[in-house]
Amino acid sequence: MILQREFKDKTVIITGHTGFKGAWLTAWLKQLGAKVVGIALEPPTDPSHFVAANLTNGMTDLRIDIRNQVDLEEAIVKENQCNFATLWRTNLGNMIWSS
Repeated sequence: MILQREFKDKTVIITGHTGFKGAWLTAWLKQLGAKVVGIALEPPTDPSHFVAANLTNGMTDLRIDIRNQVDLEEAIVKENQCNFATLWRTNLGNMIWSS
């Protein structure tokens, strides 16, 4: 599968991973073998898809407000070792960095 080759063992940073669409994107990328780093606020609903699907296992789950530029930049640099190979804005509205 082309997507599996593209994402396997790559670090992918997703903003909004605790929301409904972000949680599905997280699950999908984990299935493809990506090392997922999620940056978001607490899940917006209770219950939430993110919590119900137990998506925190096997990923890095960071609770950072993306409006705080300093915290966001520090997290991205730390998790991605300053290697910004690709930046996408998905049709889901989430930001994805992949190295």
